[in-house]
Formats: sequence, C-alpha cells, structure tokens
Amino acid sequence: MPGMPDPIQKSGVMRRMEEFSGVPNHARSKRLQEAIDSLKADPNGATLEAVAKAGNFYDASHNSDHFRKHWLGEGSGADPFWPGIQEKVKKTLSSGMLKAAELFQSTCKPCQFLWVMSGDEGTTDWWMSITEGSNVIVVIFHTPRVPCDLALEDSKTVWVVDGAGGSYTARPVKVPVNSEASWPAKTP
Repeated sequence: MPGMPDPIQKSGVMRRMEEFSGVPNHARSKRLQEAIDSLKADPNGATLEAVAKAGNFYDASHNSDHFRKHWLGEGSGADPFWPGIQEKVKKTLSSGMLKAAELFQSTCKPCQFLWVMSGDEGTTDWWMSITEGSNVIVVIFHTPRVPCDLALEDSKTVWVVDGAGGSYTARPVKVPVNSEASWPAKTP
C-alpha cells in the first residue's frame, strides 16, 4: 500500500482542538481541567480516546474509529500505523497532550497542531514537540510515514515546497478526500 505522499498533515480532530483553544475562556473551563486530570492519572495513555470524546473532539459527526484503530492500534479491526511501538505512541500522546493542555491553561494562548511524518514507514521514531511562542502554542506530532490507500485531494490549508520536478513553488499537500470537508473554505 502506498504511503501518504506528503510529509505534513492536519487532521480534522487537530482542527477541532485548535478551534477549542482559540476561545480564551476555554483555558479555565471544567472541560479542560477534566482532560488534564485524566491525562495526569493515566500516563500510559489507556484513556486517550475517552479523554478526546469527553472533550467533544469526537462525537456523532466525527467518530473516533480512525484514532482508535490507526493511531492507538486498539479495538475491533485495529490496524496500527506504527505496529510494534503502540505503547510508545500512547505514552507520548498522553504526556505531550498533557503538556499542551497545561500550557494552554496557564497562558490562554491558542494551540496549533501539525502532524509531520519525518521518518520512513516502519521506523520507530515517534515523538511530539510542544513550543510556546509569543502568541501561540505549536504542537507537532513527529511520526514515521504511514500507509494510505485512500483517494487523495489537494489540501485547503496546508502547503509544501519540495522542489518536485525542479519547481520550488508552494503546492497544496495531498490529503484524504473529504478530510477537510467541514473546514471553512480558504483561498491561498
């Protein structure tokens, strides 16, 4: 199965987390505090899906099947993107999301989330970086590339310059079809 063709993505759940953190009052919300408490109580990542659902990042219109099956490698039909390192993935996600949530709570700065596939498929390099900038917190998931057999289309929100074909101009990254369907249309 071919892998994702571009090294950077932004998923729907990342967009929903950005929208949540874009409301300064949410930094002091019960919803955020409950997520922090849950992540602190479970550093092994066993409750990551439940935390995301309780935070309303997954709901009836945005189910968590993909997160559970591919990112966490759990449940019926599990097909992890990173087989063999699922415990590392869960612990990294739990600790990284805890740090991002605590920074948001203490600074009220909105978060931006990016998924950067910086390793070859099948490697075990999986980490997160969280950076507090002057006006924003940047959260990056650094992972090996993942398999993808879905139809792809141009992203509306993410571009890359890679010199493909000798052209050094920005082009939209390829994302799974309809993965940005609920996002507001933007013009480059």
